[in-house]
Amino acid sequence: MAWLTADYCGVQAVIVGALLGYAAYRDVKYREVDPYYWAAAFFLASPLAVLCWAEALSSPARLAVILGNLAALGVLGVVVYLCLIGGADFFAIALVAYALPAARDGFPLALATLLYASAAEASLSIAYCVYNATANRRVAARAGGKIPYCFLGIATTVRDAWKRPWWYPLTGLEEGGGCVAEDPHEQLSRIASERGEDYVIWASPGFPFIAFILPGFVAAYLLGATPIASLLEVLTP
Repeated sequence: MAWLTADYCGVQAVIVGALLGYAAYRDVKYREVDPYYWAAAFFLASPLAVLCWAEALSSPARLAVILGNLAALGVLGVVVYLCLIGGADFFAIALVAYALPAARDGFPLALATLLYASAAEASLSIAYCVYNATANRRVAARAGGKIPYCFLGIATTVRDAWKRPWWYPLTGLEEGGGCVAEDPHEQLSRIASERGEDYVIWASPGFPFIAFILPGFVAAYLLGATPIASLLEVLTP
């Protein structure tokens, strides 16, 4: 029966990957995923979720699996509360935790997915910093407050940010950076009315985290925690 359950979990991984893929497409293109879609996704994942959770709970590492998935949800919940990411990102990780609790090596899948997705987003942050320090250095010098904004977005004028869809201001607002739940054009309009269209700000493309969750999920399910453990061995003396 173990091999049959394992096959069920493999099929479940394909289902969850397809559900995450469509949600990522919607979020990248429209910056919104209908809540009803998540309800349908959880419903579709339910039959095989029972089998996959039964397999995970029968293993000696069941407590670690439960706590690891809860930890991933807790971290994402705090980040959503701080208005740093949208609700779709939380629902994506919640779907992983609900539908498929463990990777092939038994590591909590939601936690591994979050770690891989965060690493992928960190690479984008490094790219931002390199761009701001090289090709965009003159504009960045006018923006001021380079750390930590050079890792979070790109220095640009309000006018140029307005021309790009879904660019959120990180500076320029009296209360600080914008919230991903707000319309970025409304935020940019407030800055333009107060400081002018040529005012230089730090702005983020607001690239949805769910776009990193999808490849993170694939890597986490197939590779588990092995690459993470190997990296920690290299970094830890």
